[in-house]
Amino acid sequence: MGIRRSILILLAFFGLVSAPASAGEYDFEIPEAEKRPWEVGGRLETRYIYHRLDEDSARYRLNYYQDPPGADSHEWRGLAELSGSCRIGFAQANLLTHHEYAATYQTDDWTHDIYEGYVSLTPTAHLSLDAGKRRILWGKGYAWNPVGFLNRPKDPDDPALNLEGRVLLEIWARYYF
Repeated sequence: MGIRRSILILLAFFGLVSAPASAGEYDFEIPEAEKRPWEVGGRLETRYIYHRLDEDSARYRLNYYQDPPGADSHEWRGLAELSGSCRIGFAQANLLTHHEYAATYQTDDWTHDIYEGYVSLTPTAHLSLDAGKRRILWGKGYAWNPVGFLNRPKDPDDPALNLEGRVLLEIWARYYF
């Protein structure tokens, strides 16, 4: 009797576990996941560097022979990268700008660059046209990419920094046989 009772309890347990749960109708539409026609983003970075220099070293005399900064040198850098895109129908416009301010013992300098600025037209799923300044992302290289010969060289001090693109016209026609 004990074995039969155990088998019945196990069958009842598995029957309850595997029974379909009766619940209401599920709605899989998520209103927050709808694609917006525009996107805006950016990145801000600031860096302060204090240099303690040895005025008696040979390297100090080589690097600063004309304009020595003294025993202390201060450097401040501010960086802003702003990105945006807008989609209207089958056309999309993208923009990525880079703005940097550097205050060193020698100079205070602003740089403003447009890293990417292009228009992408995709009238069908099999045809797309991109025109403007754009980065080409090929391969999996981080600090150095053997197939990224069209890309600009990376900064070895900061390989994750965005790179300026090249002006190009790209046409993709995809045909599946």
